[in-house]
Amino acid sequence: MTQTIGKEVIKQNWKEVIRLILCQHPRSGVGRDRKEKITKLVFEDNDLEAALDLVEPRDRLEKVVIQSLIRQPNGYNNAFYKISRNTRIIYIHAYQSYIWNKVTSARLKKFGNKILIGDLVSTISDTASDVLEDDDGKFKEVYREVIV
Repeated sequence: MTQTIGKEVIKQNWKEVIRLILCQHPRSGVGRDRKEKITKLVFEDNDLEAALDLVEPRDRLEKVVIQSLIRQPNGYNNAFYKISRNTRIIYIHAYQSYIWNKVTSARLKKFGNKILIGDLVSTISDTASDVLEDDDGKFKEVYREVIV
């Protein structure tokens, strides 16, 4: 779910970002029903005060978002930016990691652990090498220090 929120942030689809934040986490039971009711009150019934009444003390993000929407209805962008910067960045990083994992998985399926031209290859020491193809079609490694 976190990576989905990150994707919507990148698309600047603020209303969907807020909807996803309000309904995230519980997968079943009373918590899920409560989150669904909060989401319905915000997006269908437009009863933000009633939605705020259902927010539990541990639901800090939801409280911040709903309070912002009470002050500025339809201000989904502003509501998102009321969330702490560190939390907002987590959504972007989650989507970035999701994409990395998808691309890496596809590459491993297609090529296995084979080293390809242009790969950065870690060695036992603190150096790394780029695998390059020379004029004769042979591979050579060019080493340089890894700066972290």
